[in-house]
Amino acid sequence: MSLTVTLYVSGSPVEKIGKSLSSGTDFSCELKDDTSILNPKIKIYSSSNLSGYNYMYIAEFGRYYYINDISSPRNNEWDISAHVDVLETYKDAILANSAVVRRQQSQFNLYLDDPDFLTYNYERIQTIKFPANSFTKTLNYVLAINGS
Repeated sequence: MSLTVTLYVSGSPVEKIGKSLSSGTDFSCELKDDTSILNPKIKIYSSSNLSGYNYMYIAEFGRYYYINDISSPRNNEWDISAHVDVLETYKDAILANSAVVRRQQSQFNLYLDDPDFLTYNYERIQTIKFPANSFTKTLNYVLAINGS
């Protein structure tokens, strides 16, 4: 089966949706025998050096892939194995969702009840001595007392 694959160079983190990709280069490729849509193995015949690419898109599958390995068993023959990038493949559907995120790795909301996030409620008492002769006739003062 002959397919068209677009190869890219990406420097974006794996967990990012909306990766920044270099301008793509299209190649005609063949699927290898023991392959799948999630982990495709393809063969490209090209005189170009493909070893610098780390990302690809297969239009016939409608999926983006991380390139795991590129090898060249013979001159002008490249074997590429890849794994699907689920976040980039389904980014439109993911970004269209709205949700209340209950837990996140580095940011949290103390107004949402989370039994796995431990907080401590220590009593904080602060006593400030009011300096003598500090009242003047040119200023207005508000005295607030809280507690017993």
